[in-house]
Amino acid sequence: MKIFREKLSTVLKYVVIIMIIVAPLSSEAQSQKKKLTTIEAIEKAFLGWAGGQTYGNWFGPGWWGGNIHTPNPGSRAPVDSMDEIAMAHDFGYQVAEEQGAKYGNFEEYRLKGLADSIAAAQARNLTKWTYPPRDTDLAEENREIMYTFFEFESLAYDGLYASAFTNQILLGTWIGLIEYYRPGLN
Repeated sequence: MKIFREKLSTVLKYVVIIMIIVAPLSSEAQSQKKKLTTIEAIEKAFLGWAGGQTYGNWFGPGWWGGNIHTPNPGSRAPVDSMDEIAMAHDFGYQVAEEQGAKYGNFEEYRLKGLADSIAAAQARNLTKWTYPPRDTDLAEENREIMYTFFEFESLAYDGLYASAFTNQILLGTWIGLIEYYRPGLN
């Protein structure tokens, strides 16, 4: 029953993701400035990142601590509160990959989904900046991209985790059945 509830929860998450992609940001999130819709934020993230767009020293694909696509982070400090969130997210991914190497893909997917979910929530709730940005408009645009994309990515990793975990269970079950019914063993 517990596995069924988890599977149902995963299916419901996919239903929610479809609703998120189709629906614009809630009216509560609207202000005097034009806000991006969810789909616009995801498009900007993919298009910008494909062109190597980064923010601060930590936010952008493969960009961490001022280094890009390296096995170790650079030494640059975060430039503002949002960049701190991105730094914590990057280190969460590093831990996820280390744990994945030890315990399998499903553990890596679970931890990456968790890192995405935490970063999305922190970015969404970032209303009082401990370290204010230099360019408020640019920071706000990237904050919207951060929470929208990480929420989306979190759901994707949750799906990968469920799939990898289910495959491992099914594989173990099939191997057990084969061993049990192999001729000459009974």
